[in-house]
Amino acid sequence: MEVNPANVRSGGDKLSATASEVKGIRVPPSDEASDGLKGFATAAALQPAADSMRSSLSVAAGRYDEMGQLLHRSADSYEDTERGNTKSLSELAGTQMSSMGDLNSAR
Repeated sequence: MEVNPANVRSGGDKLSATASEVKGIRVPPSDEASDGLKGFATAAALQPAADSMRSSLSVAAGRYDEMGQLLHRSADSYEDTERGNTKSLSELAGTQMSSMGDLNSAR
């Protein structure tokens, strides 16, 4: 498996898409179930459970979204570093070659 900026970004896109999917998960209103459970302790627990589920889905979606953004930033940073290193290596090689002097005047 090759790791390169394009496939790191692709992974980031997939994580961002997953965040969108998680954000779209519907938590049914607790009253849809609690009406049929009147008098049971379960009925009273449904609203806090629904609230917890909404909160958990929001946190999970946020984490997926953040991981997607981190992968994009990592790919960008890698490319920026590579461009910088290429320039530095080119300059270094040029300087080293120049230090040999004029090869045409050598006998």
